[in-house]
Amino acid sequence: MRNSVRIILSVFLGLNLICISIAGEPSILRETRGVWVDKSDVHKGKKYLTEMLDRITAANFNAIYVATLYKGYVIYPESKYLPQDPEVKKFEIEIYGTVAKLEEKKIDRSMIKWIIDEAHKRHLFVEAWPEYGFYSYHTPNAKADKSRGVLLDKHPELTAIDINGQPYLHNPKWGDFYSLCPSNPESHEILINILVETITRYNFDGLNLDRIRYPTKDFCFCAYCKEHFKQDTGFELTKANLQKSEVQRAFYEWRKTQLNQFMEKLYKRVRQVRPDILISADVWVPEQIDEKGQDWPTWLNKGYIDVVIPMMYWANIEGSVNASLRLVSDSHRLLCGISAEVNSSQALAEQIHLARKKKTGGVVIWYLGKVGDDLEFLKSSVFKYPARPFTSIAKQKSAISKKR
Repeated sequence: MRNSVRIILSVFLGLNLICISIAGEPSILRETRGVWVDKSDVHKGKKYLTEMLDRITAANFNAIYVATLYKGYVIYPESKYLPQDPEVKKFEIEIYGTVAKLEEKKIDRSMIKWIIDEAHKRHLFVEAWPEYGFYSYHTPNAKADKSRGVLLDKHPELTAIDINGQPYLHNPKWGDFYSLCPSNPESHEILINILVETITRYNFDGLNLDRIRYPTKDFCFCAYCKEHFKQDTGFELTKANLQKSEVQRAFYEWRKTQLNQFMEKLYKRVRQVRPDILISADVWVPEQIDEKGQDWPTWLNKGYIDVVIPMMYWANIEGSVNASLRLVSDSHRLLCGISAEVNSSQALAEQIHLARKKKTGGVVIWYLGKVGDDLEFLKSSVFKYPARPFTSIAKQKSAISKKR
């Protein structure tokens, strides 16, 4: 029995954050060092992506998170559910050339397969990043664009509605975003089908969930939510009623329950088709849990996700790191989402050092298009030596079983 315990502990330590000393310098053996590859990065094409994959590999990054679902598109061709991003198609021709022979059309010549293959050649861990999650469509001006996107044009009853009856979220800078109702089981089924299609068609190492949440605290007032909130809580879902603290609390808790149910269904479906794939989730920091309906501590505790990535896109992140760590039982299952867009190279290095000091599992940086100027500094300071990224809990258990 004692030998079994020793073996399990030794494997566990091998799978988590370990520091050793090389020539007097600390070297991290296992720590995720990721970067999000945005759609704007993908749209820059083969030459840019090849150069940046080389550069981040040289700088000892070990993971990329590639946008696969955004603005009502998927990145890959011939989806059962959504059209392919038209901007991507031209790069597939650039990469592979035109297909002359009929039988060659059966060969997967998608850009996403090329990205995955190129990343794997460089020993980078690759996660599918369905960036838009429940967000199903974007338009610069909803009043001028009558479409709600492919999914909601077909199923308008699944549109998330805000407290004032508006069917989209308006952002003064970026435009208007439509969302599937995050409460409705039919929305759940649609999104799960898309995500499962993505990870079964392509050899991703992980699934990085995003926007598994309500657009704001004032969503969702659709007909489904009004009916089922009343059934489940006894309260009428009205703007006036939501001013009452007990109704507001019930509403927040009810929304979290709906998303928890989604996460349970997603987890089961993913594990059926990809038992060992890592499941991560980009989430808001703890003080936003109620407003977004995003009960991510439960997702971790129930095992629906392997890793959580609170997004901390500002300078002083220590308070958010501490608050987030108080909600997890294993600090290594928390990665810090930090931003190269708003931070200097020095500030990024300090945030990475803080994440390491707090014994988190590492960092993911927003985003590839902004991190280029930081790579040399990071390589010379906090990323001097290579490290391996974290793997899924399922893979960790498998490794332990093999050691017994």
